[in-house]
Amino acid sequence: MEMSFTANKTLRWLLLLCLLAWIWQLDYRQQQPDFTLCLFHQITGHNCYGCGFLRGIAACLHLDFEAAWQLNPLHVITIPLMSWITLQSLRSKRHHQNLVR
Repeated sequence: MEMSFTANKTLRWLLLLCLLAWIWQLDYRQQQPDFTLCLFHQITGHNCYGCGFLRGIAACLHLDFEAAWQLNPLHVITIPLMSWITLQSLRSKRHHQNLVR
């Protein structure tokens, strides 16, 4: 059974909203040193370039940019870059859909 395009698009937006809600509810102020989802950190004990990124996104969703900076300074680069890539992808999909119609 095939899903219609609008149902598929609605499902994607719903999943994105659920993901953002899950990230928003994370306690980014967690101070336990063993709290990490990073496999590299769990194995080696060293921080990778992505360590603190998920909690940093949660801090950005709470508009706590200072905490996001402290968790991972690369947010200054990655969040605007990810936003730009997402907008470009949406724009190209919309342009492609207009050409197909």
